[in-house]
Amino acid sequence: MEKLLTAQEVAERLALKVTTIRRMILERRIATVRPSVRAVRIPESEVRRIIEAGYTPRVDFADRAGRYHNYHSRTI
Repeated sequence: MEKLLTAQEVAERLALKVTTIRRMILERRIATVRPSVRAVRIPESEVRRIIEAGYTPRVDFADRAGRYHNYHSRTI
């Protein structure tokens, strides 16, 4: 049986905020499984699909003024 992940676990693996993962679920950009009425889980294969599609985790870097910015190499 395939491992099911929480939104928090997916956010950690993809270096995103949980709110971003939840928004992507609402936009149907991430497939989910509902083991109960309230619970939402994401199959591990869905995370692999996102990564294989070319997504790479964000890169934090400081600009000349010392402010940090997050950039993604590609959107999902």
